[in-house]
Amino acid sequence: MKNIIFIFFFCLGNLFATSLKPSFILQTQAEISSLQLTKNKLYVSTIHGSVEIYTLYSKPVLEKTIKLPKIQDFFNNSYAPKIFHINSNENEEILIVSANRNGTRNLNLFKNKKITLLLENLNIEKALWLNSHQILIGLLSHEILLFDLEKKKIIYQVQFSQSSLSDMVLNPSKSLLFTTGESGITYAINPYNGRLLNTFDAINKDKIYQIATTDNILITGGQDRQVGIYHFDNNANLQQTSSIKNNFLIYAVGIAQNGKNFAYLKNENGEIALINMQNKKEFLTLTNLNAIANTILFYNDFIIVGCDNRFIYFFNTKEKI
Repeated sequence: MKNIIFIFFFCLGNLFATSLKPSFILQTQAEISSLQLTKNKLYVSTIHGSVEIYTLYSKPVLEKTIKLPKIQDFFNNSYAPKIFHINSNENEEILIVSANRNGTRNLNLFKNKKITLLLENLNIEKALWLNSHQILIGLLSHEILLFDLEKKKIIYQVQFSQSSLSDMVLNPSKSLLFTTGESGITYAINPYNGRLLNTFDAINKDKIYQIATTDNILITGGQDRQVGIYHFDNNANLQQTSSIKNNFLIYAVGIAQNGKNFAYLKNENGEIALINMQNKKEFLTLTNLNAIANTILFYNDFIIVGCDNRFIYFFNTKEKI
């Protein structure tokens, strides 16, 4: 009997040892709409028209706050425009997708301490830097545009699906662009000419909320409660696929740039499952989040989780037992 009790508590202890609480929680000035990492800086956009930039030391330190000019509604009431998405480059220039008074969205550029309007009245979901002078723009209609800043013109505009766009990411080397949406299909695209290279449709059969990628692995999280794992070569040819079934809608996914681990939103309690890529087993659960995650970022020994509130959670994986 004593041996049984010992075994029970030993297993229970091992179970608890796989959980990790945040080592630090950052409170922003307003509700978060998007997060992005560039080098050692964390860029945070809010629904109240601001971008907060944090330098990541042992703890994040607020470096600066950018505020978009207020806009007026049809009744001449002034308010800060909601920011939907941001993307920065290594020169600390920031693309800002924001609401306008017409119910559509504008694309702004923050550069040299100034905010410039680049495009207006488009239903933009995301905008990404391809290089120092070219921008990839994803519309809700699942049209992808390549806009040249120097020429001030659209190089190409291609629609890849009749299903609305939900996410768009570049791989780290910026050789492949991936887009996805309501259909559950992910499109692999040459970002420089807009040519479709491949479609990944073996796993998710419903809307994909979010995708994350390294140079040869793509992770998808879907409404059908499945995580898709796609391995591919430099030309987006599939080499291997696998999946993980979950009991909750997978709103957020993330992957380490070395491809060894990935993570996804696990349940309605907001817990995050950290998975070993080799055996597809969960080895760590991130807990004590008070909201549903919308962003999971890997940074050195930390996993950074953003939610639909004013809090960003920093988990130090070195602290796990």
